[in-house]
Amino acid sequence: MTELYKKLKDNFFDRLPEPLQLFGELKKWKNECIGLVNKPNYVNLWMNDLLIKCDRILYSNIHYLLVFLATPPVTTSSAERAFSSIKRIKTYCRSTMVEQRLNGLAAAFIHKNVEIDANKILDLFAKKASTAF
Repeated sequence: MTELYKKLKDNFFDRLPEPLQLFGELKKWKNECIGLVNKPNYVNLWMNDLLIKCDRILYSNIHYLLVFLATPPVTTSSAERAFSSIKRIKTYCRSTMVEQRLNGLAAAFIHKNVEIDANKILDLFAKKASTAF
């Protein structure tokens, strides 16, 4: 319990409505959750059910943390990275480039963590170049 309190205090102390009451609320909420677990259908409780059961006045900090936990992120970093990468790729050469080639270069630039075997690419290029003549 004290480890959870320390982590919450370190990360959320300046955001909580009543930060000095957090430890007491955690103790009370633990007892409340034990009561919820003893109910026969506790597995089917969703986050919104917990928010309904959490009294906003009695458990103001817990309510804030549950709302924070239930809020999905608005954006993802991979989408932002893709859009910012496309801006860098679009240059003067893009107007002369075929769309398929642009897509391939964009995918390679965006997904830098994927390892590419240069020998396979050279083999494919050599086979393609020999059939072109």
